[in-house]
Amino acid sequence: MASHHRRFFLKKKRDLSTTVRELIKDLKAKMQNIVKYVRCDNAGENKSLEKDAERDGLGIQFEWTAPGTPPQQNGKVKRKCKTLYGRVRAMFKEAGLTEEIKSGI
Repeated sequence: MASHHRRFFLKKKRDLSTTVRELIKDLKAKMQNIVKYVRCDNAGENKSLEKDAERDGLGIQFEWTAPGTPPQQNGKVKRKCKTLYGRVRAMFKEAGLTEEIKSGI
């Protein structure tokens, strides 16, 4: 089975629900992959995603991490995000983008 990686950089946390729901629907339609579980913390944007996914009838079961969960549980994802963010910053610097242009991206 081929591995498909998609990365999204969201401008605002409120964009999370729409982006993730579109991704889940796309995975089902194009790749016949059905998302059954989503694990996340109790942040507001994740709670909104749960409500919107339920409203859309996606049939996803949400698993919530406990407050104060040790970073080891989601450390791999956080390290990956940090690496990606560093790469983006390096590309911006190398491209010589002004602060005004960077803030609009």
